[in-house]
Amino acid sequence: LTEAGYKVKIEKPPMQGAYGLVNTKTKTMWIAPITKEMGIFRTTFLHESVHAAQACKTGKFQPIGWNLKVDEAVRVSIESILYRQYPTNKFEIEREAFLMQGQPDAITKIQKVLKENC
Repeated sequence: LTEAGYKVKIEKPPMQGAYGLVNTKTKTMWIAPITKEMGIFRTTFLHESVHAAQACKTGKFQPIGWNLKVDEAVRVSIESILYRQYPTNKFEIEREAFLMQGQPDAITKIQKVLKENC
């Protein structure tokens, strides 16, 4: 992320209720410190890293197009989160980030896109 020009801040994001946030204009990523205590730091970091990668090429969030497989129960859970917490125009970018955060090779895939697009 730093090689791609992003600043990573381990501090409360400047958005109410968010555990993580990416600002594409300033290339800043925030991860709330409480995520460590909650045991979700890694997944939050990966999720926001996907958003950084999604925006690197154009400065706007666009799906990368990964074909990511997850268990059906995980897929249903992700869909539930999307419908409860996000507007429909953000479903694709958020779905991709949620799907990636549980992939065993997530770091490698995200790094590859960051290197190619940033």
